[in-house]
Amino acid sequence: MINRLLNVLFVIIVISTTAAAKTVVYGRVTGTDSKPISVANVFLCHPADSIPVERVSVRKDGNYTVAIPSSGIWMLRFTGIFHREYPIAIYAINGVRVRLDVRLRTYNYGSVFTPALIGNFNGWSVPRRIPLQEGKDGIYSATVSSNSDTLIYRLVNVRSGGEVEGTDADGYITNGMENYNSFIIAGKREVRIEFDPNRLPFSKKPSTFKFANGSSFEARFARAYAVFEDARQNSTSAFFKSVVDHHPMGFRFDYAPYLNRVETMLHREHSILVRHALDLSYFAITYISTNGVYVKPQLCQLLLKSIPPDSPVWSLRPSTISEALDFAGYPVYKRMDYIQEVLNTNPVPQTKIILLSDRIKLMSRSLNPGEMIPYLSILVDQYGDSPEAKSCRKTYSGYLQPKDGKPAPKFSVNSYPDTSLHITNNLFKGKYFLLDFWSPSVRSSVGETRRLQRLQKEYVNKNIVMVSVALNFPSKSRRKRAIQEKMLRYNAEVQNGFNNKICEDYEVYSLPKLVLIGPTGNIVASGWELHGSKLDSVLRSLR
Repeated sequence: MINRLLNVLFVIIVISTTAAAKTVVYGRVTGTDSKPISVANVFLCHPADSIPVERVSVRKDGNYTVAIPSSGIWMLRFTGIFHREYPIAIYAINGVRVRLDVRLRTYNYGSVFTPALIGNFNGWSVPRRIPLQEGKDGIYSATVSSNSDTLIYRLVNVRSGGEVEGTDADGYITNGMENYNSFIIAGKREVRIEFDPNRLPFSKKPSTFKFANGSSFEARFARAYAVFEDARQNSTSAFFKSVVDHHPMGFRFDYAPYLNRVETMLHREHSILVRHALDLSYFAITYISTNGVYVKPQLCQLLLKSIPPDSPVWSLRPSTISEALDFAGYPVYKRMDYIQEVLNTNPVPQTKIILLSDRIKLMSRSLNPGEMIPYLSILVDQYGDSPEAKSCRKTYSGYLQPKDGKPAPKFSVNSYPDTSLHITNNLFKGKYFLLDFWSPSVRSSVGETRRLQRLQKEYVNKNIVMVSVALNFPSKSRRKRAIQEKMLRYNAEVQNGFNNKICEDYEVYSLPKLVLIGPTGNIVASGWELHGSKLDSVLRSLR
């Protein structure tokens, strides 16, 4: 009996440990010569997010190890001095160890160098680029003054493929994702900077990666995204080369091999998630092949049908949603419905943020820029802390109505279950009241039920009232259950979804949305300012 108990406990411990374990990705990073790079890093990022969650320095022998904190889609961005960054999509599964070896490609340097240096670090700044002069030995140089003993600069020049940053003689520190700035000691506050183009490594070998288990789910998922990344990088390099060679007008790039690769992989693939990633790559390659000018509506419609709105795969390239909707030939209301479904069901916040900011920028350039108001309101209300929301709020503040501090629009809605009663602003004169717009068909709004019920009990004697405004119950049985679960002190129901006066007046385009109105009838706070723990903080401040 004791042995059996011990065995059961052992199994439970193993299962618990496995569930809590992180995904570990390890391997080796090399340059085009298959040797370790002097300075290289691996950045762990959320998809479509340029800010790294973690930076891991590659060791001198080229080996690295990255622990991914949670399951789902992540991006590993591999960087190395004088080499191009290469991003690899990883679908992390808790408790799994994955070996991944990466070889980075060099930049495609042009034949004509016109180097200059820029910098504004450590007390040293220049108002414009400082050109470097070429010596008889082919080495470029410049002597500059500095206000500091240390100098951090970046060396730039016109060529295909990007910037030359520093020389082999300098030390290097990272700046952001892939940029390596040169760090040197200025000594007497004056320093001579030299650049030798002959030291730059150059190879036509492409970036490659290899999983120890090439048939694993992780390997197949990474390859599905890599097809698009290869097409993007190679076409960009080819374009810059045509600029350097003075033939930009006749530039052509053959995307067919990449599209054929996707089709071949689709024929062999059975995993739904990997197929979604392949469909996304196929569309993205087609889109960049036309410079975003035109994509066949049939392909757009097929993509939107094959990848559901809640698929995490959209997070690999969220702008694809907007691109597909614009070329699908759908009427405006159908586009809105699809966007709303993504906002309600997609698990990745950054996907929603980029989708909304894309729509706002597009609508702002249309004949009727007011069409962006629904997207702007959702972005500001739900994701107000994001850089995208802050930027849009500043740029398009004139479109956001009603503004906090302004009088709240008058409303009159039917209460439930007794629909003969009406709930209006006048009921709450002299009190704070919170309007909670929700629907039983929207999971996130139902999830706020317990929080609001708890707060209602806590503040019932604090002159704060909570009002539930439900949008469209789908069935009588669901209606009854929702009423029992959600019941606040005051409850109202409105019909026709968002197409009613109270939703229009309060700019309710997504759920949940909270609006706090003060004793004088003015709006105190709304949307993102009341999400999560922020609501608790605001209510405490009213005591």
